[in-house]
Amino acid sequence: MRALFVLLLLSNALVFVYFQWWSPREVPPPEPAFPVGGSLTLVGETEQSAEDGEQATAPAEPRAPNDTALAGPICYRSPSLGGSQAAEATRARDAGDAMRSEIREEQVSVTIGYWVYLPPLESREAALAQVAELAEAGVEDVVVVTDNIYTNAVSLGVFSNEERAALRRDELVALGFPAESGERERLQTQYYVVAEWPRQPSIIPAEWRVVDCQA
Repeated sequence: MRALFVLLLLSNALVFVYFQWWSPREVPPPEPAFPVGGSLTLVGETEQSAEDGEQATAPAEPRAPNDTALAGPICYRSPSLGGSQAAEATRARDAGDAMRSEIREEQVSVTIGYWVYLPPLESREAALAQVAELAEAGVEDVVVVTDNIYTNAVSLGVFSNEERAALRRDELVALGFPAESGERERLQTQYYVVAEWPRQPSIIPAEWRVVDCQA
């Protein structure tokens, strides 16, 4: 019994010596190396920096053009008016708030009615002979034209209604005269107003139209 006790004691002594002198020691893991002068960056800070970088490099959104900067003067023209007094009244009524306005005039061809006539003849004498023939047929109130491309034509009347002019023409043709009919025109001076407003005027008359301010 004593021998067994001594044997156990020796065994424990050997185990103690083994772990103290011959068992491998655990080596602690190396500490992470940081650059000299560096600083620690937390994960949250890294993600925030990435977001800031994306915002800094993202292209700027295009800006809408400034309408006020692009705006400029614009000119309008009134319809043609019969006389200078009508133009003055229109200018005062419709262009009173314009930056600039003026009255202009132009020569235009206007229809004054429907004309019945005999085509121009080779001379005034021939036209007068035609007038004599018309008188013999009972046709009166005729005039020999002398002042335009219809010189030596014989005018047989100007009618306000096209149907009445056609009826008169047909009556003369039935009498044997080469009568014709058509619109009767003449040059007439007409007036109009040109006014200059900002791009967004308060009121523009509906019948006015845009024109070139330099014209």
